[in-house]
Amino acid sequence: MIGPVTTTGLQLGYVPVINPLVKGFQQTFEVLNKIVSENEKLEKVAKNFVRASDMAALITGSISSSLSSMTENVRNYTIVYDSVKIFGATKALVGRDEDGKYIWTNPKNTWQRVADRVFLFAHSAFKTYRGVVKAGLATYGELAKNIIGSLPIFTFLMDGLVTISNIFSIWDLSISGLPKANKKIADAEQHITKWKCRKLDIEFLRSIGDQITVKRYENKYLEKSKTLDKKLADTNAALEKVKAESNFPVLGTDSTSLKAYKQKMSDCQQEINSLQEKINHIGTKIIQNNGRLDKIRNHDYAGLAADLAKGPIDAKIRKWEVVKSNSGIPLTQSWLGVAHAISKIAVIVVALTVTAINLWTLPFALTVLSLGMLSDTLGLVKLLQKDFDKPAPIPSTTLAIV
Repeated sequence: MIGPVTTTGLQLGYVPVINPLVKGFQQTFEVLNKIVSENEKLEKVAKNFVRASDMAALITGSISSSLSSMTENVRNYTIVYDSVKIFGATKALVGRDEDGKYIWTNPKNTWQRVADRVFLFAHSAFKTYRGVVKAGLATYGELAKNIIGSLPIFTFLMDGLVTISNIFSIWDLSISGLPKANKKIADAEQHITKWKCRKLDIEFLRSIGDQITVKRYENKYLEKSKTLDKKLADTNAALEKVKAESNFPVLGTDSTSLKAYKQKMSDCQQEINSLQEKINHIGTKIIQNNGRLDKIRNHDYAGLAADLAKGPIDAKIRKWEVVKSNSGIPLTQSWLGVAHAISKIAVIVVALTVTAINLWTLPFALTVLSLGMLSDTLGLVKLLQKDFDKPAPIPSTTLAIV
Protein backbone atom coordinates (compact mmCIF):
# COMPACT_ATOMS: atom_id res chain seq x y z
CA MET A 1 0.00 0.00 0.00
CA ILE A 2 1.36 3.39 -1.02
CA GLY A 3 1.24 6.03 1.70
CA PRO A 4 0.13 9.65 1.12
CA VAL A 5 2.41 11.90 -0.86
CA THR A 6 3.80 14.53 1.51
CA THR A 7 4.93 18.08 0.78
CA THR A 8 8.42 17.06 1.82
CA GLY A 9 8.30 14.22 -0.68
CA LEU A 10 7.30 16.58 -3.44
CA GLN A 11 10.12 18.95 -2.55
CA LEU A 12 12.63 16.13 -2.49
CA GLY A 13 11.32 14.91 -5.81
CA TYR A 14 11.22 18.15 -7.73
CA VAL A 15 14.01 20.31 -6.29
CA PRO A 16 16.83 18.29 -7.87
CA VAL A 17 15.08 18.74 -11.23
CA ILE A 18 13.90 22.34 -10.95
CA ASN A 19 17.00 23.87 -9.38
CA PRO A 20 19.41 22.89 -12.20
CA LEU A 21 16.90 24.15 -14.77
CA VAL A 22 16.53 27.51 -13.02
CA LYS A 23 20.26 27.79 -12.50
CA GLY A 24 20.93 26.91 -16.13
CA PHE A 25 18.43 29.52 -17.31
CA GLN A 26 19.99 32.17 -15.07
CA GLN A 27 23.51 31.37 -16.29
CA THR A 28 22.42 31.45 -19.94
CA PHE A 29 20.67 34.76 -19.35
CA GLU A 30 23.78 36.23 -17.67
CA VAL A 31 26.02 35.12 -20.56
CA LEU A 32 23.70 36.65 -23.17
CA ASN A 33 23.41 39.86 -21.17
CA LYS A 34 27.21 40.06 -20.89
CA ILE A 35 27.60 39.58 -24.66
CA VAL A 36 25.11 42.40 -25.30
CA SER A 37 26.86 44.69 -22.82
CA GLU A 38 30.35 44.03 -24.18
CA ASN A 39 29.28 44.71 -27.78
CA GLU A 40 27.40 47.96 -27.13
CA LYS A 41 30.28 50.18 -28.26
CA LEU A 42 30.76 48.14 -31.45
CA GLU A 43 27.03 48.43 -32.17
CA LYS A 44 27.16 52.23 -32.05
CA VAL A 45 30.18 52.30 -34.38
CA ALA A 46 28.34 49.91 -36.73
CA LYS A 47 25.22 52.09 -36.81
CA ASN A 48 27.27 55.18 -37.63
CA PHE A 49 29.05 53.26 -40.39
CA VAL A 50 25.68 52.36 -41.93
CA ARG A 51 24.49 55.99 -41.65
CA ALA A 52 27.72 57.31 -43.20
CA SER A 53 27.33 54.85 -46.07
CA ASP A 54 23.69 55.86 -46.55
CA MET A 55 24.69 59.53 -46.57
CA ALA A 56 27.36 58.85 -49.18
CA ALA A 57 24.80 57.04 -51.35
CA LEU A 58 22.33 59.94 -51.05
CA ILE A 59 24.92 62.60 -51.86
CA THR A 60 26.76 60.82 -54.68
CA GLY A 61 23.80 58.92 -56.06
CA SER A 62 25.43 55.49 -55.70
CA ILE A 63 28.15 53.56 -53.91
CA SER A 64 30.30 50.63 -54.99
CA SER A 65 28.76 47.15 -54.86
CA SER A 66 31.33 45.95 -52.32
CA LEU A 67 30.55 48.88 -49.99
CA SER A 68 26.85 48.36 -50.52
CA SER A 69 27.18 44.67 -49.62
CA MET A 70 29.25 45.47 -46.54
CA THR A 71 26.72 48.10 -45.46
CA GLU A 72 23.86 45.60 -45.69
CA ASN A 73 25.81 43.04 -43.66
CA VAL A 74 26.55 45.62 -40.95
CA ARG A 75 22.93 46.81 -41.03
CA ASN A 76 21.77 43.22 -40.46
CA TYR A 77 24.21 42.95 -37.54
CA THR A 78 22.67 46.06 -35.92
CA ILE A 79 19.18 44.62 -36.37
CA VAL A 80 20.24 41.35 -34.71
CA TYR A 81 21.93 43.29 -31.90
CA ASP A 82 18.81 45.42 -31.36
CA SER A 83 16.80 42.20 -31.17
CA VAL A 84 18.86 40.79 -28.29
CA LYS A 85 18.99 44.04 -26.31
CA ILE A 86 15.95 42.66 -24.54
CA PHE A 87 18.34 40.68 -22.30
CA GLY A 88 20.01 43.85 -21.02
CA ALA A 89 16.68 45.61 -20.59
CA THR A 90 15.30 42.62 -18.67
CA LYS A 91 18.38 42.48 -16.42
CA ALA A 92 18.05 46.20 -15.64
CA LEU A 93 14.36 45.84 -14.82
CA VAL A 94 14.11 42.58 -12.89
CA GLY A 95 17.72 41.71 -12.01
CA ARG A 96 19.51 42.64 -8.81
CA ASP A 97 21.87 45.62 -8.88
CA GLU A 98 25.32 46.00 -7.29
CA ASP A 99 23.61 46.52 -3.92
CA GLY A 100 21.81 43.19 -4.28
CA LYS A 101 18.42 44.91 -4.66
CA TYR A 102 15.84 45.22 -7.39
CA ILE A 103 15.55 48.57 -9.15
CA TRP A 104 12.16 49.30 -7.58
CA THR A 105 13.27 48.34 -4.03
CA ASN A 106 16.55 50.25 -3.93
CA PRO A 107 15.98 53.61 -2.19
CA LYS A 108 18.79 55.10 -4.27
CA ASN A 109 16.56 54.98 -7.34
CA THR A 110 13.86 57.52 -8.13
CA TRP A 111 10.50 56.45 -9.54
CA GLN A 112 11.52 58.30 -12.72
CA ARG A 113 14.45 55.89 -13.13
CA VAL A 114 12.13 52.91 -12.65
CA ALA A 115 9.70 54.35 -15.24
CA ASP A 116 12.63 54.88 -17.63
CA ARG A 117 13.54 51.18 -17.34
CA VAL A 118 9.95 50.01 -17.78
CA PHE A 119 9.48 51.95 -21.03
CA LEU A 120 12.95 50.94 -22.23
CA PHE A 121 12.04 47.28 -21.66
CA ALA A 122 8.81 47.72 -23.66
CA HIS A 123 10.78 49.43 -26.46
CA SER A 124 13.31 46.56 -26.46
CA ALA A 125 10.45 44.06 -26.75
CA PHE A 126 9.25 45.86 -29.89
CA LYS A 127 12.78 45.77 -31.35
CA THR A 128 13.01 42.07 -30.61
CA TYR A 129 9.72 41.49 -32.42
CA ARG A 130 11.00 43.58 -35.35
CA GLY A 131 14.00 41.23 -35.56
CA VAL A 132 11.67 38.23 -35.56
CA VAL A 133 9.67 39.80 -38.43
CA LYS A 134 12.87 40.56 -40.36
CA ALA A 135 13.82 36.89 -39.98
CA GLY A 136 10.49 35.95 -41.58
CA LEU A 137 9.18 34.22 -38.47
CA ALA A 138 6.24 36.57 -37.89
CA THR A 139 4.36 39.51 -39.42
CA TYR A 140 3.33 42.95 -38.17
CA GLY A 141 -0.31 42.25 -38.89
CA GLU A 142 -2.55 45.19 -37.98
CA LEU A 143 0.49 47.06 -36.62
CA ALA A 144 1.71 47.52 -40.21
CA LYS A 145 -1.16 49.92 -40.91
CA ASN A 146 -0.46 53.65 -40.88
CA ILE A 147 -1.60 55.68 -37.89
CA ILE A 148 -0.72 59.14 -39.26
CA GLY A 149 0.06 59.72 -42.93
CA SER A 150 2.75 57.21 -43.93
CA LEU A 151 3.74 56.40 -40.32
CA PRO A 152 3.08 52.73 -39.37
CA ILE A 153 1.51 51.99 -36.00
CA PHE A 154 4.40 49.67 -35.10
CA THR A 155 7.06 52.31 -35.72
CA PHE A 156 5.03 54.94 -33.87
CA LEU A 157 4.69 52.71 -30.79
CA MET A 158 8.30 51.47 -30.84
CA ASP A 159 9.83 54.93 -31.17
CA GLY A 160 7.24 56.50 -28.89
CA LEU A 161 8.19 54.15 -26.06
CA VAL A 162 11.89 54.99 -26.25
CA THR A 163 11.05 58.71 -26.43
CA ILE A 164 9.09 58.42 -23.17
CA SER A 165 11.97 56.41 -21.69
CA ASN A 166 14.42 59.19 -22.56
CA ILE A 167 12.14 61.85 -21.10
CA PHE A 168 12.11 59.96 -17.79
CA SER A 169 15.89 59.48 -18.05
CA ILE A 170 16.44 63.25 -18.39
CA TRP A 171 14.01 63.85 -15.52
CA ASP A 172 15.86 61.35 -13.30
CA LEU A 173 19.28 62.83 -14.09
CA SER A 174 18.03 66.38 -13.47
CA ILE A 175 16.69 65.60 -9.98
CA SER A 176 19.14 62.89 -8.93
CA GLY A 177 22.32 62.37 -10.94
CA LEU A 178 23.30 66.01 -11.54
CA PRO A 179 22.37 67.39 -8.07
CA LYS A 180 24.19 64.53 -6.29
CA ALA A 181 27.35 65.00 -8.34
CA ASN A 182 27.28 68.78 -7.90
CA LYS A 183 26.76 68.39 -4.14
CA LYS A 184 29.76 66.06 -3.83
CA ILE A 185 31.92 68.56 -5.70
CA ALA A 186 30.65 71.45 -3.55
CA ASP A 187 31.32 69.46 -0.35
CA ALA A 188 34.84 68.63 -1.52
CA GLU A 189 35.50 72.31 -2.36
CA GLN A 190 34.25 73.28 1.10
CA HIS A 191 36.70 70.86 2.73
CA ILE A 192 39.58 72.07 0.54
CA THR A 193 38.84 75.69 1.50
CA LYS A 194 38.53 74.71 5.17
CA TRP A 195 41.94 73.07 5.33
CA LYS A 196 43.65 75.80 3.32
CA CYS A 197 42.19 78.41 5.67
CA ARG A 198 43.28 76.27 8.61
CA LYS A 199 46.91 76.68 7.55
CA LEU A 200 46.53 80.47 7.49
CA ASP A 201 44.74 80.49 10.87
CA ILE A 202 47.56 78.49 12.45
CA GLU A 203 50.12 81.05 11.23
CA PHE A 204 48.01 83.94 12.60
CA LEU A 205 47.67 82.27 16.00
CA ARG A 206 51.36 81.43 16.18
CA SER A 207 52.56 84.88 15.23
CA ILE A 208 50.19 87.42 16.74
CA GLY A 209 47.34 85.59 18.40
CA ASP A 210 44.96 87.37 16.01
CA GLN A 211 41.82 88.19 18.03
CA ILE A 212 39.48 88.00 15.07
CA THR A 213 40.66 84.46 14.37
CA VAL A 214 40.49 83.57 18.08
CA LYS A 215 36.92 84.89 18.40
CA ARG A 216 35.83 82.98 15.30
CA TYR A 217 37.15 79.72 16.72
CA GLU A 218 35.66 80.42 20.15
CA ASN A 219 32.19 80.95 18.65
CA LYS A 220 32.65 77.84 16.54
CA TYR A 221 33.56 75.64 19.51
CA LEU A 222 30.80 77.07 21.73
CA GLU A 223 28.24 76.24 19.05
CA LYS A 224 29.77 72.82 18.58
CA SER A 225 29.50 72.11 22.32
CA LYS A 226 25.71 72.50 22.09
CA THR A 227 25.56 70.26 19.01
CA LEU A 228 27.71 67.55 20.59
CA ASP A 229 25.75 67.60 23.86
CA LYS A 230 22.50 67.10 21.92
CA LYS A 231 24.02 64.31 19.83
CA LEU A 232 25.24 62.57 22.97
CA ALA A 233 21.83 62.81 24.65
CA ASP A 234 20.00 61.56 21.54
CA THR A 235 22.42 58.64 21.07
CA ASN A 236 22.17 57.65 24.74
CA ALA A 237 18.36 57.69 24.46
CA ALA A 238 18.55 55.50 21.34
CA LEU A 239 20.87 53.09 23.15
CA GLU A 240 18.51 52.74 26.11
CA LYS A 241 15.60 52.10 23.73
CA VAL A 242 17.46 49.29 21.95
CA LYS A 243 18.51 47.76 25.27
CA ALA A 244 14.87 47.76 26.38
CA GLU A 245 13.83 46.09 23.09
CA SER A 246 16.48 43.40 23.56
CA ASN A 247 14.77 42.22 26.76
CA PHE A 248 11.61 40.91 25.10
CA PRO A 249 10.71 37.28 25.93
CA VAL A 250 10.71 34.30 23.61
CA LEU A 251 7.26 34.04 22.03
CA GLY A 252 7.37 30.30 21.41
CA THR A 253 9.45 27.16 21.68
CA ASP A 254 9.12 26.00 18.08
CA SER A 255 12.11 26.26 15.75
CA THR A 256 10.69 29.23 13.81
CA SER A 257 10.12 31.28 16.98
CA LEU A 258 13.54 30.41 18.37
CA LYS A 259 15.22 31.35 15.09
CA ALA A 260 13.38 34.69 15.01
CA TYR A 261 14.37 35.31 18.65
CA LYS A 262 18.04 34.61 17.98
CA GLN A 263 18.00 36.85 14.93
CA LYS A 264 16.36 39.65 16.93
CA MET A 265 18.99 39.28 19.68
CA SER A 266 21.78 39.40 17.12
CA ASP A 267 20.34 42.51 15.44
CA CYS A 268 19.90 44.27 18.78
CA GLN A 269 23.45 43.46 19.86
CA GLN A 270 24.85 44.81 16.60
CA GLU A 271 22.88 48.02 17.03
CA ILE A 272 23.98 48.33 20.67
CA ASN A 273 27.63 47.96 19.64
CA SER A 274 27.20 50.53 16.87
CA LEU A 275 25.56 53.06 19.20
CA GLN A 276 28.22 52.49 21.86
CA GLU A 277 30.95 53.20 19.31
CA LYS A 278 29.11 56.36 18.31
CA ILE A 279 28.88 57.47 21.97
CA ASN A 280 32.62 56.90 22.43
CA HIS A 281 33.36 58.90 19.29
CA ILE A 282 31.15 61.78 20.43
CA GLY A 283 32.87 61.67 23.83
CA THR A 284 36.27 62.03 22.13
CA LYS A 285 34.96 65.02 20.18
CA ILE A 286 33.64 66.64 23.36
CA ILE A 287 36.98 66.24 25.14
CA GLN A 288 38.84 67.76 22.20
CA ASN A 289 36.33 70.58 21.79
CA ASN A 290 36.45 71.49 25.50
CA GLY A 291 40.25 71.35 25.45
CA ARG A 292 40.38 73.90 22.65
CA LEU A 293 37.91 76.17 24.45
CA ASP A 294 40.11 76.01 27.57
CA LYS A 295 43.14 77.07 25.53
CA ILE A 296 41.22 80.08 24.18
CA ARG A 297 40.01 81.09 27.66
CA ASN A 298 43.56 80.76 29.00
CA HIS A 299 44.96 82.77 26.06
CA ASP A 300 47.11 79.77 25.13
CA TYR A 301 47.06 80.62 21.43
CA ALA A 302 50.30 78.80 20.71
CA GLY A 303 48.78 75.66 22.25
CA LEU A 304 45.61 76.11 20.19
CA ALA A 305 47.73 76.54 17.06
CA ALA A 306 49.68 73.36 17.90
CA ASP A 307 46.41 71.48 18.46
CA LEU A 308 44.98 72.68 15.14
CA ALA A 309 48.21 71.73 13.35
CA LYS A 310 47.99 68.09 14.41
CA GLY A 311 47.73 65.76 11.47
CA PRO A 312 48.96 66.13 7.87
CA ILE A 313 46.94 69.13 6.66
CA ASP A 314 48.53 69.08 3.20
CA ALA A 315 47.58 65.41 2.85
CA LYS A 316 44.01 66.29 3.78
CA ILE A 317 43.93 68.97 1.10
CA ARG A 318 45.20 66.46 -1.45
CA LYS A 319 42.60 63.94 -0.33
CA TRP A 320 39.69 66.32 -0.93
CA GLU A 321 41.18 67.43 -4.24
CA VAL A 322 41.09 63.78 -5.34
CA VAL A 323 37.52 63.45 -4.03
CA LYS A 324 36.56 66.55 -6.05
CA SER A 325 38.22 65.17 -9.18
CA ASN A 326 36.52 61.79 -8.75
CA SER A 327 33.14 63.48 -8.25
CA GLY A 328 33.54 65.09 -11.66
CA ILE A 329 33.30 61.64 -13.31
CA PRO A 330 29.61 60.98 -12.44
CA LEU A 331 28.87 64.64 -13.24
CA THR A 332 30.30 64.18 -16.74
CA GLN A 333 28.40 60.88 -17.08
CA SER A 334 25.16 62.60 -16.09
CA TRP A 335 25.62 65.45 -18.58
CA LEU A 336 26.51 62.99 -21.35
CA GLY A 337 23.39 61.03 -20.40
CA VAL A 338 21.24 64.15 -20.71
CA ALA A 339 22.82 65.11 -24.06
CA HIS A 340 22.43 61.57 -25.39
CA ALA A 341 18.77 61.39 -24.34
CA ILE A 342 17.98 64.80 -25.86
CA SER A 343 19.67 63.85 -29.16
CA LYS A 344 17.69 60.57 -29.29
CA ILE A 345 14.43 62.43 -28.75
CA ALA A 346 15.38 64.94 -31.46
CA VAL A 347 16.20 62.31 -34.09
CA ILE A 348 13.03 60.30 -33.32
CA VAL A 349 10.74 63.35 -33.46
CA VAL A 350 12.23 64.51 -36.76
CA ALA A 351 12.18 60.99 -38.27
CA LEU A 352 8.59 60.32 -37.22
CA THR A 353 7.45 63.70 -38.53
CA VAL A 354 9.19 63.26 -41.87
CA THR A 355 7.75 59.74 -42.18
CA ALA A 356 4.23 60.85 -41.25
CA ILE A 357 4.13 63.59 -43.91
CA ASN A 358 6.18 61.49 -46.38
CA LEU A 359 8.80 64.19 -46.88
CA TRP A 360 11.93 62.12 -47.34
CA THR A 361 13.72 64.67 -49.52
CA LEU A 362 17.52 64.83 -49.53
CA PRO A 363 17.83 67.64 -46.92
CA PHE A 364 15.49 65.90 -44.45
CA ALA A 365 17.06 62.50 -44.99
CA LEU A 366 20.55 63.93 -44.37
CA THR A 367 19.25 65.73 -41.26
CA VAL A 368 17.84 62.52 -39.78
CA LEU A 369 21.04 60.60 -40.55
CA SER A 370 23.20 63.37 -39.07
CA LEU A 371 21.14 63.53 -35.89
CA GLY A 372 21.35 59.74 -35.60
CA MET A 373 25.15 59.87 -35.94
CA LEU A 374 25.33 62.60 -33.30
CA SER A 375 23.16 60.57 -30.92
CA ASP A 376 25.17 57.36 -31.23
CA THR A 377 28.46 59.29 -31.05
CA LEU A 378 27.35 60.82 -27.73
CA GLY A 379 26.33 57.35 -26.55
CA LEU A 380 29.73 55.98 -27.57
CA VAL A 381 31.58 58.80 -25.78
CA LYS A 382 29.52 58.10 -22.65
CA LEU A 383 30.47 54.41 -22.74
CA LEU A 384 34.16 55.15 -23.39
CA GLN A 385 34.26 57.74 -20.59
CA LYS A 386 32.78 55.18 -18.21
CA ASP A 387 35.39 52.58 -19.23
CA PHE A 388 38.50 54.75 -19.19
CA ASP A 389 37.85 57.61 -16.74
CA LYS A 390 38.21 55.63 -13.52
CA PRO A 391 38.20 57.21 -10.03
CA ALA A 392 41.67 57.73 -8.56
CA PRO A 393 42.49 56.06 -5.21
CA ILE A 394 41.64 58.41 -2.34
CA PRO A 395 44.67 59.11 -0.11
CA SER A 396 44.16 57.61 3.33
CA THR A 397 44.39 60.12 6.15
CA THR A 398 42.61 60.69 9.44
CA LEU A 399 40.84 64.04 9.47
CA ALA A 400 41.07 66.07 12.65
CA ILE A 401 37.85 66.43 14.65
CA VAL A 402 36.74 70.04 14.19
